[in-house]
Amino acid sequence: MILGGALMSVFERYQPPESVEKSNDKLEAKDTLKADNPTSVEEPIEKRTPQESESELTAPYVAFGFKEQYSTKLDEEGNVVPAEWGEAGSRRPDAYAPETNTVVEVKNYSVEKASGRNNLVHNIRKQTDDSIEHYGEDVHTIEVIDLRGHDVSVDDVEKLTKKLEEKCPEIGIDLRW
Repeated sequence: MILGGALMSVFERYQPPESVEKSNDKLEAKDTLKADNPTSVEEPIEKRTPQESESELTAPYVAFGFKEQYSTKLDEEGNVVPAEWGEAGSRRPDAYAPETNTVVEVKNYSVEKASGRNNLVHNIRKQTDDSIEHYGEDVHTIEVIDLRGHDVSVDDVEKLTKKLEEKCPEIGIDLRW
């Protein structure tokens, strides 16, 4: 399922707890993403580093109450509980909403060549399997793929999308140009 413009469906499902307040910083971070729309940008968009992608593209989720870099593990009864960073058996997605069991992973791979697209799909499949094992069959997984500044054709993006839909049908795909 490709989210793109339909990304709000995830946010509509997700209702932050009453205690979550949206700080101005986080809302401003979300608002800056509007500049990534190629129709409104006059100069070429630069390719981000993976760290920049992660920071910029998890911001809207964090603004909606997702926990950034939140480490969890399974306890003896199989419940997801907080964990220390790097603790054996723990998992730390880019963003996580425990209330809806939604995992967000941001990817910034070179997908200009078939080998790069294949590597991305393989990595997403493996991470999705890990998420299902850790968070259960009811986990919602969103893969945010940052293509901003990449020299990739529409045809290549269609090939990538088709391959992801075949190999990882249970994930949501959020492509960023």
